[in-house]
Amino acid sequence: MPKNLFVTSKYLSDDPGYPCNIVEDKHKNNCYFLQTSRMLQILGNDFAKVAAECQKAPVAYQSACFGSMGRDVGGQSRPNAQKSIELCASAPKGEMRNQCLLGAAQDYFWDTSGASPAINFCKTLTDSQEKNPCYDTIIGRATQVLSEKDQRSSFCQEVEESWQDQCQKTLL
Repeated sequence: MPKNLFVTSKYLSDDPGYPCNIVEDKHKNNCYFLQTSRMLQILGNDFAKVAAECQKAPVAYQSACFGSMGRDVGGQSRPNAQKSIELCASAPKGEMRNQCLLGAAQDYFWDTSGASPAINFCKTLTDSQEKNPCYDTIIGRATQVLSEKDQRSSFCQEVEESWQDQCQKTLL
């Protein structure tokens, strides 16, 4: 068996932004939305370094990059909401941090088993500028994931009281 099991390829690079920094503009958004998984490999699973790399992306694609970071945060820290929030803290406060948090919330909620962890994630957020988009996101997600009326009703009963009316109007 050969010593080097990895195949050398012109499509791999140690540049965390590659290949997103060379693809045509029409592909950049989708590329950056998937790029942080590769960045984590290159950067030793360091989310602060990934956040710095997302800030180097063209401004038009930073949102996709931070959403991708959130997806990876959710995948690595689920269902520990506090850990997810801490990992997203390396993203700049405001829209980019929100994209990270929303990416994590969505990653929690891929199927029915993720409803409660996603709700807990939103409940854990203390800043209304982060909590409100979180609830908007998971309630919207519930329309896609929860097909049964009783699942939707239970979901709405579990969200914070201030969100229950909005949830019921959207889901029931």
